[in-house]
Amino acid sequence: MARKSTITPETVAAAAEALIARGEPVTNKSVLSEIGSGSMSTLVPLLQT
Repeated sequence: MARKSTITPETVAAAAEALIARGEPVTNKSVLSEIGSGSMSTLVPLLQT
């Protein structure tokens, strides 16, 4: 049975905006850390858009 991803376009956007607001770089690793869970394979395509 497939699990539902905790990473959505909305969570990625919110994490990136929070990092920008704090003056921190928006990288794959920093966004994943900000979200707190998930996988790079799910995150990367969402962050690129």
